[in-house]
Amino acid sequence: VILENVEIFETEVPKSAIAHVP
Repeated sequence: VILENVEIFETEVPKSAIAHVP
């Protein structure tokens, strides 16, 4: 279910935050 979280995370926060997420 991590993939789904990533998609939602991407929408909630900019990619900058995802960049530092493993």
